[in-house]
Amino acid sequence: MSFTIGLCIAGAFIIAAALIPVFKLIKALPAGGLKRGWFGLAAMEIAFIGSYIVAAFSHPGVLISWIFFFGAIFVLAVSVLSQRVAHYANRIMVLEQENVTDPLMQIYNRRYLDSWLRKELRRSRETDRSLSVLLLDVDHFKRINDSHGHLSGDAVL
Repeated sequence: MSFTIGLCIAGAFIIAAALIPVFKLIKALPAGGLKRGWFGLAAMEIAFIGSYIVAAFSHPGVLISWIFFFGAIFVLAVSVLSQRVAHYANRIMVLEQENVTDPLMQIYNRRYLDSWLRKELRRSRETDRSLSVLLLDVDHFKRINDSHGHLSGDAVL
């Protein structure tokens, strides 16, 4: 097998390896347009694999073989980086949600309320509309925790 054929075949294998992070990403995405877009990318990668194999046996020149080979490395790098970015974006989304949500009650906490109230007050002023807020407090709740323990207090909540 000549060197140029070997480069094209190696490129086809590299693009095949690039399908692994793409399919991991597809698996992690919810149904919708973004998932369909990544399926489209996977289909293009599969078409590239076929093109590389056809090119290998049509005896490409050395320059074309190198372009195919480095193109395959580029596709692999983009696929791996895309999958990593999606993973970290998901982690950030989870952390942001945890940052503003009470873990026991699964309701927004004071940090969220402060941010939300600033936005709503600004919007109320801009639209010249009134804003109402209702806050509830459980009087002497500390007594429940002190008398019966925090697990009992959590159950009451």
